[in-house]
Amino acid sequence: MSVTITSNIVSLDVLIPRVINTVHADMDVERLLPWVFRQKEVVVEDDIESWPDEDFTLSFFFDNLLSDCALSKTRSSPLDDSGIESVWRAVETIKIPLRNWDSEERKNHLHFIKSQGMLLKFPISTPKMKYIAGGTQYQARSEGQIAIGPREKNLPIISYTGWFIGQTWRQFLGEKLSIMLGQLASNLGAWKECDGLQDQEVFVVGFYDSCIHVARGVFTLDTVLRAHSQGLSQLEAFNLEFTRGYNLCLKCDWLEGTRVLTRLFRYLFSGSSKVSAVRVNP
Repeated sequence: MSVTITSNIVSLDVLIPRVINTVHADMDVERLLPWVFRQKEVVVEDDIESWPDEDFTLSFFFDNLLSDCALSKTRSSPLDDSGIESVWRAVETIKIPLRNWDSEERKNHLHFIKSQGMLLKFPISTPKMKYIAGGTQYQARSEGQIAIGPREKNLPIISYTGWFIGQTWRQFLGEKLSIMLGQLASNLGAWKECDGLQDQEVFVVGFYDSCIHVARGVFTLDTVLRAHSQGLSQLEAFNLEFTRGYNLCLKCDWLEGTRVLTRLFRYLFSGSSKVSAVRVNP
């Protein structure tokens, strides 16, 4: 199934509504500031050796992040280091894969993809998410997800989508939309058991090269029901919104990136998000 994707790189205030005041938001960011950024503006490999023991978890994080960055720089274009901004296209036609994980190119980079999800501490044991469009069953499996609810009915609220060296913008969007549709189907299935259906938001987190970003899709109920029964055509467009890429080895980007992530969690559990998993597991 081919569809058209329109996408935008937007500010934090456009992507995620603020649900707490600025003072408390600043406190969230301050609590996550690592030792190294109280001393300097950029993390380099030599900093790992002098890292204090009490901040061991973040020492391990940056050690692995720097290793991944070094590996990707040896194999990719210099443009990749600027995050999705370097490859972004406003309109793209993509083909949604029947199984997002089932491609030889992706399999060749599986270890690298999984290392990114582990770096972010995403739980990596994720079930296959099934959805139907136009009578055809599709399956999606993220490289990690944060889920809530009882173990037998875990519902994803944030998924991690992988990136591999050489991945095209079209492949990148296909991965994003496939995971979003799988997460959407899981959430709508839970919501049907409780009350009437409603429009849905879906959030995913991922890397592009050494830069992390957050993406958001909004799916209207009319579109979801039509896609389920009739499928979609290239004439119908999905819109995805992205933050810019944040290089977490830079203090300025760390501050902005952690502000995005803390606001996302605050928003999801505020009661005002359009994410059914949260609404059925208050």
